[in-house]
Amino acid sequence: MNARSSLDLSIYLVTDTVLCGALGVTQTVRQAIRAGVTVVQVRDPDASDETFLALAKEVVEAVRGTGVPVLLNDRVHLVAAAGADGAHVGQSDMSVAQARAILGPDAILGLSVENGDQLDWAVANLNPDEVDYLGLGPVRPTSSKPNHAPATGLRYLRG
Repeated sequence: MNARSSLDLSIYLVTDTVLCGALGVTQTVRQAIRAGVTVVQVRDPDASDETFLALAKEVVEAVRGTGVPVLLNDRVHLVAAAGADGAHVGQSDMSVAQARAILGPDAILGLSVENGDQLDWAVANLNPDEVDYLGLGPVRPTSSKPNHAPATGLRYLRG
């Protein structure tokens, strides 16, 4: 069974190097997994590829043996080198088709959608062979991601 077929998105952690503070990303991830996190996305948009890869490898090693998949935010080209399970891309990153071509058929791939139009397009045009899940948001305003899209509220989550 590969990571795609057993993906549990019930408690999804997106790391933030600044918010993890003195505890650090890796220790925060360890504690979060003990508390029940089911997916970890390593995110640090300001880090160089070299710094990000070192962090991603550290997180992958810390998670090893737990069954919790590690995804890299936007850095599709670093997934194999980090030993991660896949990636999450946003609307301004590479296309799902490009990401899937780089990752191959067994890696997990998620896509951010920021509004109803993007959600409708993704549902109508993407299939499960291309993308494993959609991340909708922000649902509420957030200070953890500067210049984010307008908050959607809960309207797209209410069937």
